[in-house]
Amino acid sequence: MYPTIEIGPLPLLPWTTEPLALRSYVVARLVAIGAAGWLTVRLGRRAGIARRDMLAVVLAGVPLAILAAHLLAVLESGGYRVFDAGIAAFWRTRSAIFGALAGGVAWAALYAAWRGLDLRRILDAGAPAMALGEGITRIGCLLAGCCYGRPTDGPLGLAFPRASAVYVAQVREGLLPPRGAAASLAVHPTQVYAALFGFGLCWILLRALRRPDHRPGEVFCLFLFAYGLWRFVLFYLRGDPGPVVALGLHASQIAALAAIATAMALERWWQRAPGPSAS
Repeated sequence: MYPTIEIGPLPLLPWTTEPLALRSYVVARLVAIGAAGWLTVRLGRRAGIARRDMLAVVLAGVPLAILAAHLLAVLESGGYRVFDAGIAAFWRTRSAIFGALAGGVAWAALYAAWRGLDLRRILDAGAPAMALGEGITRIGCLLAGCCYGRPTDGPLGLAFPRASAVYVAQVREGLLPPRGAAASLAVHPTQVYAALFGFGLCWILLRALRRPDHRPGEVFCLFLFAYGLWRFVLFYLRGDPGPVVALGLHASQIAALAAIATAMALERWWQRAPGPSAS
């Protein structure tokens, strides 16, 4: 686990000889945003959408998606009092990926309606990029030690060092003695599973986009359905799933089911409604 990445000392900062310490998760997230944004604009251009329009979708959609991700995470955990602690406390909360999806898609829909663009083609361009961003971000989760799995005796089990989130949680749950253990119990590397899934899904969606007979909106619906199904199943392996909300399900699993239902509804709706052409 490498929660921080040290760079330097940098010659551009002559007033200090100390290396620059960056949070590995933040670095991975920035790389994910950059890579996903570049891919979205590139695929949008291939679909016939002007570069300026795709840039507008990405540049405004990213901060709105991040805001929605933190907001959903606060609502899922019931931590409404975080708002009383100020803006900084709000941004220190965890983020919920389905909130980011909802925020980004909502902005894309508003912008497409304003500009008279085909929303389906915009979302198709963003689908492989969102899968790629998921894969890169989960590498950051692995380095930071968050989003970890349940204990396992299997060959894929991964132990995390002392002071990691896994270690602290296992001590709190009585799985480890308060002192003496050099590392956590081996857990499912759910971050690795999620990264591999994200990269694999990105490849599948890119292949689907290249098919000349694919229908507008079909690739996004495939992404939303596959990702919702994956997240629903993955949470049975997560060691930090959060509280059960209803029907024995966690909040993220309910959000995953909502994503699956939305994908199926959009697929049926878009099959019947051709919609505007790209411009």
